[in-house]
Amino acid sequence: MSGLTKDQREELLTWRRARRYGVRPAMIAEATARRLAGDWFGACAAARIEVSPDVARVYRHGFAEEFLAAERWADTYEESLAGVRARIPARPDWAAARRLGAVDEDYVPPPDGNAGDRSVQGWTGVESAALLRADLRALVPDLLRWHLPHDMGHPSIGWSEFSRRSVVTLTEYGHRGDYLRLVVRLPADRLRFLEQASWQVDLTRLPRLELVRDSRATPDHMPRLAREFWHNGHTDGLRLWCGDAERTAFFRRDGSRSGPVTGPVQPGSAAELEVAVERWERGEPAEALAPYGVDAVDIKPHWNGFPVAPHRIGPPMRELREVDWAVLRYGAGGLGIQVLVADGRVTMGARGERGSHVQLPDSEWRRLPDWDLLRHGLVEPDELHPLVRRALLPDAPERPQWTMPDPEPAAVQVPCSGGSHRIEPAGGTLRLADHTAEELAREATLVALGAAAQGCLSVRQAWYSGTGALPGPLWTVREHLFLRMFHGDAAGVRALLDAGWDPLARAPGGLTLLHLLPHLDDHDLLPRLLDAGLDVHARDDAGYTALETAEAFRCERLADALRAAG
Repeated sequence: MSGLTKDQREELLTWRRARRYGVRPAMIAEATARRLAGDWFGACAAARIEVSPDVARVYRHGFAEEFLAAERWADTYEESLAGVRARIPARPDWAAARRLGAVDEDYVPPPDGNAGDRSVQGWTGVESAALLRADLRALVPDLLRWHLPHDMGHPSIGWSEFSRRSVVTLTEYGHRGDYLRLVVRLPADRLRFLEQASWQVDLTRLPRLELVRDSRATPDHMPRLAREFWHNGHTDGLRLWCGDAERTAFFRRDGSRSGPVTGPVQPGSAAELEVAVERWERGEPAEALAPYGVDAVDIKPHWNGFPVAPHRIGPPMRELREVDWAVLRYGAGGLGIQVLVADGRVTMGARGERGSHVQLPDSEWRRLPDWDLLRHGLVEPDELHPLVRRALLPDAPERPQWTMPDPEPAAVQVPCSGGSHRIEPAGGTLRLADHTAEELAREATLVALGAAAQGCLSVRQAWYSGTGALPGPLWTVREHLFLRMFHGDAAGVRALLDAGWDPLARAPGGLTLLHLLPHLDDHDLLPRLLDAGLDVHARDDAGYTALETAEAFRCERLADALRAAG
């Protein structure tokens, strides 16, 4: 990981963790099998992507069914129902709709020839309707999940939650003040669920595909994912995000390293990008950006810590519609880089005078995370999503899909009582081999009276409270169990418990496995956890019980079971 700043290292590890746990090889395999068998909804379920009723109707029936009710949008967009109806033609061209695939061939329109005042063809056009349906049928749910934006994670836990910028636009249809967007609504983080549980807000537990109607095009500040990141017919375009049509920068087509660039380079080539990235990382932004028509002024020392893709700065800036300058934000410190576009010329380090600015979405300007993970040796090619690997390294040898191994719960030595004592997670508990039950009881009494826990007892206290330091191997074991739970891997959690992992451990924040049950689609682990001794009334550090968490996540069956248990 040489050459990486602290923020870059943490972000790349966040991406690696999110993919390893949140888009597991088993998930990819199941979703792919279902999709190739024609079961798109099953593929979405396997990839843990929710599908809104509107999207489901479009996928199954085209736009012939009634959906996106006008009344639903009238209040939101301050439009009258009469105004919505006025823009919908009385008699859609159903022959054109069938020809373009906007509705099924066997669809029979109502006797009056109209699908009703709520038909969408009227305000997006039959062609747009057909494009949306075609895009849905080519959407790869596990690939979409792979590329969804993530925050750097909980400051003490390091879990990789989805970005708090809650809506990501995939594509958009329509024109002249009437647009339909296909978006992904990202899940709220756990604390937001708990804090807003009593509010009448729409919080989703999983990423959810939705249709959103708007009177304007996608705002400049809204995160977007190009088709290369989710569409089965466009994945080869990923190579252009980190190279050229032939190869990925710094790599040959077979996945081997390409070696240093010597001699002149062709404009727009992968070799030119290699030189530009190396110049950027050496702190030479002007030289890095110049080949791509971007100027650099008022250069700051922190710039080279941003994972900028030099060839990606110009295009999104020239497409800004609402403002003439933007800010690139990166890292926990909140540092930014101002970028101005004026008369088609892009200048980094300058700001505009017209109106406010926007924060340019990360996906528009940063290097592809998979590219950086490969460059810095943090992943091997077979750890990538198969479609990503084929795009970035098209001639790499086919190997079995990488499977993440479980860490081996190993004994650690802890300084204690003037010596070195052995602690081992085994047999469903944390064994303190060098202490008798009487010694542990005496030490626990002293701690209850206000004494600080020392040695082995401090490790035991951290393990079962989630507060305090753990030796590295024990931290790794506990984190692995809770990450599997947090990312919905019920089978993985069950396998770890079968292997004798301790279910009574707590994660930072005082979370028990019961608190994370809403993250699973399968709640059948509840009886097993209760039998293992987990306290249904235990509160986390924020004061919430598992029942309150289940109620906030609207997991009614789980909440009923927890009430019955308590």
